[in-house]
Amino acid sequence: MKKLIFLAIFCISAYAHIVQFDVGSGGVYASIFFDKNTPAKYSEYEIFAPDASLAFARGYTDARGVLAFVPDRSGAWRVDVKAGSNHGEHKATFVINVDENLTVASVGQKPLYSSYSAMFTGLALIIGLFGFLYGFKNRQKNT
Repeated sequence: MKKLIFLAIFCISAYAHIVQFDVGSGGVYASIFFDKNTPAKYSEYEIFAPDASLAFARGYTDARGVLAFVPDRSGAWRVDVKAGSNHGEHKATFVINVDENLTVASVGQKPLYSSYSAMFTGLALIIGLFGFLYGFKNRQKNT
């Protein structure tokens, strides 16, 4: 009888040291990047549930700059990201709206530069080129 009790205790204690897992779907993910070819690897983030002041989740993006979470209610989820680069730390905050089915309904407004980056870059190049030509033309008149 003592051997049977010992075996039962041994099995129960061995079971307590088994790492278990479950795989599911239905999460929300976001890719964090500096530009399309440069992911914000291992960037710190905090996710806040709707109307919450304490973080629902904290962590770091993976090697591809991706963060993921499984929301437990609908509403506007706020994500704060601190991404480091060789120019220093960059911060971003955005909102993910989750519907009643706990799927992404919409994403809050992106920063202005993010939406119109090609236009801003082209405009800056044109202004810079005309500025260079204007300065070069006036330099020739003065000499």
